[in-house]
Amino acid sequence: MRHTSTEQIILRVASEGGCIELMGRLKGETWQFRVGTQENLLRVLEKDESLPGATAPCWLNTWEEALKALDAYFWQELQPLVVHPDFHKQVYQALSRHYGIDHEPCYKAWDLLFCAANH
Repeated sequence: MRHTSTEQIILRVASEGGCIELMGRLKGETWQFRVGTQENLLRVLEKDESLPGATAPCWLNTWEEALKALDAYFWQELQPLVVHPDFHKQVYQALSRHYGIDHEPCYKAWDLLFCAANH
């Protein structure tokens, strides 16, 4: 996916069909977020305005708005690839809300990613 130099990957998850990214940028001391998919990128590159999602994703002003946008993709069920170190806690809390405390096995791939990032 195309990124500007001020954007950082906050979260990247993958499935067989491609990946979903939550990008972030700092505006002063506040983060803004946008969700992008390979599908959206292809539509923008094709410049076919008749296709849904052909415009660039808009920036979201809160973490809660970003999670709501991500939830449309069931990101928790996908393979985690990248989590920005400053957002480990927020991502883990979102996973906990999604799975609850009784689903520890679901965290295995996420735990491996978090542990690898801490070394």
